[in-house]
Amino acid sequence: MQARTWCIAMPNLSSDTLQRAIDWSCSQPGVNCAALNPGGPCYEPNTLYDHASFALNLFYKAHGGRSPWCPYNTAIQIVTDPSTGTCIYP
Repeated sequence: MQARTWCIAMPNLSSDTLQRAIDWSCSQPGVNCAALNPGGPCYEPNTLYDHASFALNLFYKAHGGRSPWCPYNTAIQIVTDPSTGTCIYP
């Protein structure tokens, strides 16, 4: 059995890079970032890093959670579930 993996933003990315990762990920087919909207289950914590991590993971999961779909220049694969509070990562 293969371990579950997630794809999250790399630490220490600039605010501009994080915002571009959100914009790009959320514009891709099969990615629905509605959970990041105010009042959504993943709006909090309301940081660019957390929102970019969730959006990148949605893109990754939309492509079967396979390594090539975790953008190497902005994200890393992890084996620890990054879900917090009401924000459950797929």
